[in-house]
Amino acid sequence: MAILKTDNLTRRFGGLVAVNNLSFEIPEGKITGLIGPNGSGKSTTINLISGVLPASSGSVEYRGRKITGYAPHMVARMGISRTYQQIRLFEKMTVLENVYVARNMMYKSGLADVLMGSKRLSAEDRANEKKAMELLELVGLADKADELPKNLPYGYRRFLEIARALATEPKLLLLDEPAAGMNRDEFMEVMDLVRRLRSMGISVLLVEHTMEFVEAVVDHVVVLNFGQKLAEGTFAQIEKDPQVIEAYLGKEEL
Repeated sequence: MAILKTDNLTRRFGGLVAVNNLSFEIPEGKITGLIGPNGSGKSTTINLISGVLPASSGSVEYRGRKITGYAPHMVARMGISRTYQQIRLFEKMTVLENVYVARNMMYKSGLADVLMGSKRLSAEDRANEKKAMELLELVGLADKADELPKNLPYGYRRFLEIARALATEPKLLLLDEPAAGMNRDEFMEVMDLVRRLRSMGISVLLVEHTMEFVEAVVDHVVVLNFGQKLAEGTFAQIEKDPQVIEAYLGKEEL
């Protein structure tokens, strides 16, 4: 079963077609890798799925429901969360607050609860803070809860962004180059984390340039080139595909 499908998804920027008639599926409970050379349309695809960019044409379907044109907060409420290629954190909030703030959409309490300081609101506050701490433990940052993000090493900042994305309890997580800029130890840790997300029942769409990462964790690979789907299949299949080899390495001179 596919948790998400795109059908002829297209995005134009003036005369430039960044994503061109892209159709693919993300199997539920699996890790799908989205790979391709620089400028092939990977991040644009994530932006289209998450509602950051509107599609020029085509559609996105999530669990049988078309979400094309939904605003990002609506997509998040549907059960899709994401990280960004460039880390985006609230630098003046603590590590815990960065995750806790993403729990706002989970509240059932309304304005009346806030004005009265209701027991329901207090209970939700405690539950959401507990959940935020559990997510920090998941990514190995529980002991950094009271620190500011600016004081964290680069790799830890990426882990924090993943924890914040998980705070909305997504069924589908979009990861845009989660291992970029990490040292070797952090690289291995984030690979392990992505595998654990799959074991937790979270479907993942992973954009990644490092083929070691892709080979180690993905179940299915979609290859883009110039905004179009070039190939798809298992890693073993796509790594032997002549078109994929040419796109990454260029055609050998005769």
